[in-house]
Amino acid sequence: MTNLLHCSVLLNEAITSLNVKPEGNYIDATFGRGGYTQSILNQISTGHLISIDQDSEAIKYGEKKFKDAISAKRLFLIQNNYEHIDSIVNEVGLKTIDGIVFDLGVSSPQFDDPKRGFSYRFNGPLDMRMDQRQTLTAFKVINSYDAVHLKKIFKDYGNAPCSWQVAQAIVKERKKQPIKTTMQLVGIIFDYLPEAVKRKKGHPAKKFFQALRIEVNHELFSLKTALEKSLEKLKIGGIISVVTFQSLEDKIVSRLFRKLAKYQDYPKGIPIIPENVKPKLELTTRQAIKPSELELKHNWRAHSARLRSAKKIRNISF
Repeated sequence: MTNLLHCSVLLNEAITSLNVKPEGNYIDATFGRGGYTQSILNQISTGHLISIDQDSEAIKYGEKKFKDAISAKRLFLIQNNYEHIDSIVNEVGLKTIDGIVFDLGVSSPQFDDPKRGFSYRFNGPLDMRMDQRQTLTAFKVINSYDAVHLKKIFKDYGNAPCSWQVAQAIVKERKKQPIKTTMQLVGIIFDYLPEAVKRKKGHPAKKFFQALRIEVNHELFSLKTALEKSLEKLKIGGIISVVTFQSLEDKIVSRLFRKLAKYQDYPKGIPIIPENVKPKLELTTRQAIKPSELELKHNWRAHSARLRSAKKIRNISF
């Protein structure tokens, strides 16, 4: 029996960072099971909230749970990829956005449902799609990408050990029969990893599964695109807050925030600093906020979470 409960990580810290105003308009870019959405709705009165998720099951859940808020047009629940956040805002018709929050973790119902194929702990089909409407699946990646491409994915997106050996093994084994399930893939990883690697802390398949999920869902490209479009849509004085769960995501967020929070290069000797080279963001978290010991005690999946937030202080265009 799978556990379908989901605890929003760094919920209080992320929502506090938004400084929610009763009349403000906000975006929960990663609805999940609605933890952030519920908290924002509790604090707005005449304001509005757009909540976005690719997952049809999350949308069905949200439509039932937040039926009244949707009917009252306080909440707009949209099934889409957050990389289209600009067109979503335009379609809904909100003129200003006071705050945007991202929780980039895979929700517990997705991880714990074997049919979704996200977890190396349960046997299920090699799927891993956030959006069940898309055609690319983990099955297609594993059974059609060549060894060079597989190795690059495992190394770049997971920093997985022995990436080349495992990639070659996958190509070898799929010639015998298609690799259809998560446990088939886990078995290949186990069979071809050295004993010294398997004895290390953590499940040997974890980094391979992370890399595969990122590839299937184009997660890093979508994140970069979504952040840029979000910053363009955010009003001056508005806040963007992002909770990441792995270093590749955190680097994208931190580098973009820090780049926009400093003066851009311009010729020396100019007495008046041009407006376009002045900082566009003010960092409201100088260092990433981590979960408290109490949260870690109650939710082990929070251990890698990091929260970064920033305030928009000038117009931004990319």
